[in-house]
Amino acid sequence: MAARVGALIARLERAPEVLINASAIGYYGDRTDATLGEDDTPGSGCLAEGGGQGEAAAERAGTRGVRVCRIRIGLVLGPGGGLLEPLALAARFG
Repeated sequence: MAARVGALIARLERAPEVLINASAIGYYGDRTDATLGEDDTPGSGCLAEGGGQGEAAAERAGTRGVRVCRIRIGLVLGPGGGLLEPLALAARFG
């Protein structure tokens, strides 16, 4: 999808000012307890490789002067809230 957006931007007479690209924290791969930041490289595996390819395609829009904003979204699975309780409820009901 990001490649298509990048191709569209390349064809436009007037490029947008900003492109917001969203991917998941799966971009980092499974790095156990490592502390990671937005400048870290993508990890390995299907989610990391797909996220890395999508982000690379979005970054190419920057060559046209488009400001690219990256958002990496993650879900909270803690015992004190987040997504764990609704998932557990769904699992109990099969």
